[in-house]
Amino acid sequence: MLDDKKILVLSSTYPSLNSEIFQPGFVHLLCKNFKKYGYEIDVLAPYIEDALSIEQMDGVKVYRYRYFFKKLSYLTRSGGIIGNISKNSFLLLLVPFLISAQFLYLIRLLKSHEYDLIHAHWIFPQGFLALLARKILRKKIAIVCASHGGDLFFLRSKLFKIINRLVIKNVDGFHVVGEHMKTYCVKSLGIEKDKIDVISMGIDNDIYFFSDHEENRKKDQILFVGRLVEKKGLDLLLSSMVRLRADGINLTLKIVGDGPLGEQYKNFVRENLEEGVVDFIGAVPAEILSTYYKESTLLVVPSKKAKDGDQEGLGLVVIEAMACGCPVLVSDHAAFKDTVQDMKTGVVFSLDNPEDISRKIQFLITNDDLRKQLTVNGLKKSNEYGVENIAKKIDGLYKRSLEKNYTARIS
Repeated sequence: MLDDKKILVLSSTYPSLNSEIFQPGFVHLLCKNFKKYGYEIDVLAPYIEDALSIEQMDGVKVYRYRYFFKKLSYLTRSGGIIGNISKNSFLLLLVPFLISAQFLYLIRLLKSHEYDLIHAHWIFPQGFLALLARKILRKKIAIVCASHGGDLFFLRSKLFKIINRLVIKNVDGFHVVGEHMKTYCVKSLGIEKDKIDVISMGIDNDIYFFSDHEENRKKDQILFVGRLVEKKGLDLLLSSMVRLRADGINLTLKIVGDGPLGEQYKNFVRENLEEGVVDFIGAVPAEILSTYYKESTLLVVPSKKAKDGDQEGLGLVVIEAMACGCPVLVSDHAAFKDTVQDMKTGVVFSLDNPEDISRKIQFLITNDDLRKQLTVNGLKKSNEYGVENIAKKIDGLYKRSLEKNYTARIS
């Protein structure tokens, strides 16, 4: 253990106790688990509506920086900068303000606190700004950077490839959330394999995401969980629902999540499906999300590569569903190769193929024995992604990064 080490976490999304704006909780889940390792954790994240400028959450101190007028601070709403920009290009104008505000607040924190390590989630802007701040202030501080997918796959211009390569080569530790991302870094960015750790984000498999072996799943209910953005592929699932209804398969679909394409998808449903077939739930906290996993007979994850290049990094919803005993049907996307083995821990359908989605849904809902076997195998697989296991791996990365940084300073 590295007792009394102080860590600053940089993230472009972070939940708040005081705001009703939904933000993904995977970074916070990791942060609060680091208390067991003797770390003191601070977080720097953007302002979201009604959040306090400084707040304490589960022993984690969260600092929020303002990057624009309150009523126009929409860039990080619903946890998706890339998705929000894709829907409303006007939001691009806010990006320089967000980067500038983050950098100024980062400099302020580094001057007023003695941090041992920065953990920057996403290469740009967080990883880049961490390196720049360390250089300007000449701070003897280790930097670990995490890539979650969008920073690699969406930001693919020549300029961003240069930035990504620069950041990865100069931080003390770097991890991606899936093997396919490591392959991309090696082949497209020329990064050495031993520079890259594959460490995913974790799930709370003790409090929320666990199976209670209930037998009251709704056989006519399937589930989609994710942001309503192109790369999640909800349009494919909705098209398959039209096919299923035409074939006399009377399933209902619960959609948990929100995002910039919400109205477009709702219009499609109103025009092509009967009322009550599809229910848009919106974004919900983990305790409510887990109930949908536990009552649905199947989770469908139709992720694909978006036209702008953005794509899935890992897909935590697959692991959450497995942990709750819900069988999964996923696209043949590289992001799921780490977690889903076809016909063993889940079932795979052909990428971008609504017909195959329909066929596989029919196959699964009529095959009780297979779903039971998928549940058993999925539960075993999900245990690997419990947050305690992930925290141990990142703790090891922290130790190696601190040692590397120390060695570099004295050599």
